Amino acid sequence: DWAIIIKRKDCVEDGAIAIARAADANVESATVHMELDRIADLVRQRIVEMEAAAVAKPAPVVVKDSNARPAEIEDNHFSLQAMTDLYAEATIMPSWQPDNRHSLLEAAARVANEAHGFYKRGTRRILREDAASMEVPESSLAHSYAARAAEAANNMTPAKAAPPENLPTALLALNEVLFKDLGYVGNRQDYYDPSNSMIHSVLEKRMGNPILLCVVYLAVARRVGLSLSGAECPSHFILRGATESGELFFVDVFNGGKVMSINSCKDMFLTARSALLDHKDLSPVSPVQIYSRIMRNLVNSHMILGNGDKALLWTERLRVLEQANLSVISPGAANVGEVPQGWRGRMNHPNE
Repeated sequence: DWAIIIKRKDCVEDGAIAIARAADANVESATVHMELDRIADLVRQRIVEMEAAAVAKPAPVVVKDSNARPAEIEDNHFSLQAMTDLYAEATIMPSWQPDNRHSLLEAAARVANEAHGFYKRGTRRILREDAASMEVPESSLAHSYAARAAEAANNMTPAKAAPPENLPTALLALNEVLFKDLGYVGNRQDYYDPSNSMIHSVLEKRMGNPILLCVVYLAVARRVGLSLSGAECPSHFILRGATESGELFFVDVFNGGKVMSINSCKDMFLTARSALLDHKDLSPVSPVQIYSRIMRNLVNSHMILGNGDKALLWTERLRVLEQANLSVISPGAANVGEVPQGWRGRMNHPNE
């Protein structure tokens, strides 16, 4: 029941499990929760080890080199940070992703109809009327992330590019366990495989797309007391958090948990389209928005693979989610076409 899941705002994995069970009724939620609990136990153990090591470690002795010039030291730090930024893989999103400005519903229907060798008269008109209720996935960035990283490295000072200091120990431990110990990675070789959007499959293969890896990361983070949320980012999905001093940081889970400052994050992801440079960029997203993006990814994947029938099915499931969200946030809105603040889709008024 989506209404119940939406009300449990903190348990983002519950929505991901519901989506997986919609595709495969044999998926067991208990198995997913047990694996997330197991990972969380490993992270707690690592936190204890890291805190013990920090207490036992003697304070570093700083030896000042009178021959070193401040400019040289700054240049060396800049080169190290630049190389760190450039280490991220270029293919976060395949450059051949199609332009999705048109309705997912219409595109999915065309794929299905072409596969069956027919196109029903009047379908175009009906689809265009229904299309307004659908969220449209963002098109891919105009520039590759490698090019953006190189440009950012050339134009950004080390102070702006460096991630915040004093990151939570839980975050460092989570990165070590998830990526170094367990080997979780982003699936670049088969990015549009629908299994990348299924949480049970991601936990089993330890591989997935950006948003499902973030769901796993969020679920484990919550279990170890680390407060994070999704971040609004074009053509990608990352997480955001804050240090004890309130300084924002962002985690690119798809790229091995790379931690970024807000400035380096904006240069990496947001300057390819100037229209995105407003107050909504990198703002927190709600769990229901995460579920919506997972479903849109599934629609997109099935369209690319030529599975028009499945794309249509996920489109309808997305509409059900939208209606459930409206009924929870604003009772009666689903009947009159009202849309809550920040919801990207638009529900048609019955009389339109």
